[in-house]
Amino acid sequence: MDAIITLDMFFFRTLMYNSDKFDYINRNRLKIELAGELKTIWPSENVAFTVPFTDSLIWTMDYYNPVEMFTLQDIQYAMRYLSENTGNSMHIHFVPYWSADERWYYTGIASDWKRASAFAAVEKWESAANIWESLFDRTTQKKQKARLASNLALARELTGDFSKALEYAEKACTLYNEMTDGDDPFRKMQQSYSELLKKRIEDNRKLSDQLQEQ
Repeated sequence: MDAIITLDMFFFRTLMYNSDKFDYINRNRLKIELAGELKTIWPSENVAFTVPFTDSLIWTMDYYNPVEMFTLQDIQYAMRYLSENTGNSMHIHFVPYWSADERWYYTGIASDWKRASAFAAVEKWESAANIWESLFDRTTQKKQKARLASNLALARELTGDFSKALEYAEKACTLYNEMTDGDDPFRKMQQSYSELLKKRIEDNRKLSDQLQEQ
């Protein structure tokens, strides 16, 4: 056994009420607050790490009953639901973990663009990157340069060079910021992608720390 991961010391606090300043309809409401500890233990090393956590939910019924706001079964169900939801979300504190993300790359009608797209379609990212990089160095059009930088960021991410991927993603962001306003969807997509890459780099750093790698 390499490690034991547990959620310990669950403490619940419940609050029942029937008014809300943001809602003009009187309904029964139940607020559950949860506090506990996320603990990781390495038995072979006799080492343990503990991280406190809190979570909460508000359960709203579609009716108002001033006599019996919630039954004991209602409260128990809400506590179990919060516990399960909290447990299922704890994976984000451990890296790596599986997370579904969307990726895209730009295509073009020119022959070099088509060749690069053909390589990308079969996940030959290094070959695609070589073409995109050549086009990026040659072109002076900001729109094309931004799209090529975005493609290169994707290629470098998928070949494991996250630092280079972030470098190209930020170049694409800079170009989109120069060409578009804040509501442009491509500008927003590129900004989101840059933030995602920053998170991947930070996750890798955390993983290295966990594995005690320099």
